[in-house]
Amino acid sequence: MKLLPLFLRWNVLMLCPLLRLLGAEGVTPPAEAFFGLDRLWAFHLSFSSEEWAALQPTDPLNGQRLGPGFGPGQLKREYPWSQAAFTGAGSSLPDLRLRFKGNSSYNLSRNSWKRPFKLDFNRGNPGRKLAGQKELLLNNNVNDGTQFREALAYQLFRAAGVPAPRTAFAQVHLSVSGQCTNLYLGLYTVVEAVESGFLKERFGSAKGLLLKPERIQGLDFLGSDWAAYEARYCPKGDSTKAERERFVALTRLIADAADADFVSDLPKRLDVENFLTFLAVNAVLANYDSFLGMGHNYYLFQPENLAPLRFIPWDLNEAFGGHPGLGGRAEQATLSVLQPQASQNRLVERTLAHPAWANQYRGILNRLMTEVISPTRLTTMMDLTSKTVREAVIKESPRATVAFRRSLAIEQEAKPKDPVEGPKPRRNEDVRVESSEFRPGGPGGPGEGFRGEMRDDISFQGWWKLREKWVREELDGSRVAPVAKMRMRRGPGGPNRPSEPNRGGRAEGSVRPSATEDKRNP
Repeated sequence: MKLLPLFLRWNVLMLCPLLRLLGAEGVTPPAEAFFGLDRLWAFHLSFSSEEWAALQPTDPLNGQRLGPGFGPGQLKREYPWSQAAFTGAGSSLPDLRLRFKGNSSYNLSRNSWKRPFKLDFNRGNPGRKLAGQKELLLNNNVNDGTQFREALAYQLFRAAGVPAPRTAFAQVHLSVSGQCTNLYLGLYTVVEAVESGFLKERFGSAKGLLLKPERIQGLDFLGSDWAAYEARYCPKGDSTKAERERFVALTRLIADAADADFVSDLPKRLDVENFLTFLAVNAVLANYDSFLGMGHNYYLFQPENLAPLRFIPWDLNEAFGGHPGLGGRAEQATLSVLQPQASQNRLVERTLAHPAWANQYRGILNRLMTEVISPTRLTTMMDLTSKTVREAVIKESPRATVAFRRSLAIEQEAKPKDPVEGPKPRRNEDVRVESSEFRPGGPGGPGEGFRGEMRDDISFQGWWKLREKWVREELDGSRVAPVAKMRMRRGPGGPNRPSEPNRGGRAEGSVRPSATEDKRNP
């Protein structure tokens, strides 16, 4: 008789992990089961008409709501918080706080239902989490035909040893009272937030100075007044006077120190290996909407215990040669990794001018190409990820399907039931759209904010084959690679904005969360 309880207990132990992976109702998976290139979840967001209206961006000058069709000249906006009922990954929450997010990813999808979201499970409910996370980001993959480049890029940073967010994927459905019911928005990349939980897990403590710079190339020295740093380095959360002074001293060292002092003192204030690895992965992935080019989309964390400052990558949706300010993807595959910066960057220039660090950087690049991002490993990762997302993308829209196939160089079969046609929303009895604001299958319909194919002048496999060849030839000295250079122009965003030929001249905006945004939140 005692064997039966033991047998049942063994079966329960074996069954629980499976239930967690499947996200069974009432069973929330742990982080290690939630994240992964093969993790695809089903999320549903349900809004009242008032909650959806409250979500819409506002003009920070007058507080007026901005409609979904506001023009590209309207670059400044605030994203107010609202709430929705949420179901997914074993959780059912009636009052999830969330807001829109993003710059280019929002601009390119503002006439679509498929806009990017930030989910805050902890806001208004202290201690509440999903898969161990207080916050998650839902990125809409709007400028990527494969819809998985960002997830792959994060995975490669982590494999190289750089602390980086984890990712998963989600099929997201939307209901808004009086406007749509169970509308399939499409595939999203779910990204772990850089907040206290992330810092504790990677660095042992969340205490210290966390910064998210904006338009900062080379960790610029801005003087002794911390107010200047708050505007450009965008600190998250509180910090001590000693922490602030320590960071200012680092920027002064980079800007003004004699070469001998720079070489001797930099490792005390900056984790040089972390920086060089962060630099190398960005360079190999031709990720220029970053520290290398635009001077944003990265975090800096300076622990309170006087440990050196570390770099953390962020917002990798334009990795693998996707930033329009440097030309098409094929062109960006040829750009230099030994001179990786696309604009003046004093930290990069001074660090790589030191022979020992330059050799260390070359060694990291060689290790990346032979171990971390080897052709076999990258192909395996790509195959796994494309299988994970394929059906979710095909279901999204015909346009997304065509872009996905083109990006992966998949030949379309001329058959009457070719998946390129995609399922029409009207065929699904569970989908109902009452509002004419966005029309399924037409402009603004689900998936119709998608613009990924505009930048994909070469398939993903073709890009990596070309990139690998040019990087290896530059490293072995058989060719001199062209140095990246941002192409600047005057346009809707004002002077010195990057040109964006593939977006019809749209420039990225200056976007702020609501004025009540917690400073610790990204």
